[in-house]
Amino acid sequence: MSEQLRPVSEHGLRGAPPRRLLAPLAVLASVVTAFAGVAAVDPYEPGRYPACPMLQYTDVLCPGCGGLRSAHSVAHGDLAAALGANALAVAGYVAFATLWTC
Repeated sequence: MSEQLRPVSEHGLRGAPPRRLLAPLAVLASVVTAFAGVAAVDPYEPGRYPACPMLQYTDVLCPGCGGLRSAHSVAHGDLAAALGANALAVAGYVAFATLWTC
């Protein structure tokens, strides 16, 4: 068999995931880490995250803050609070998970 056509496992990397899976696994690890970080620090408590400039100057809640709160609520299993914080972000989480598994 030609050197170029040999599978990765024949080069002494037994047990390692194929190269084509490395990027998706890295993305999955990043998403899990981000959600774990947001789950650990409550965005509903003031002073936990930097002040939002939009809220500070206009008294309007921005979509980014709602997305952060919705991610925290999803990580804690509170779907009603997540939808109330930012329904579009929740739809994005569902779309990402659906496309990820297809």
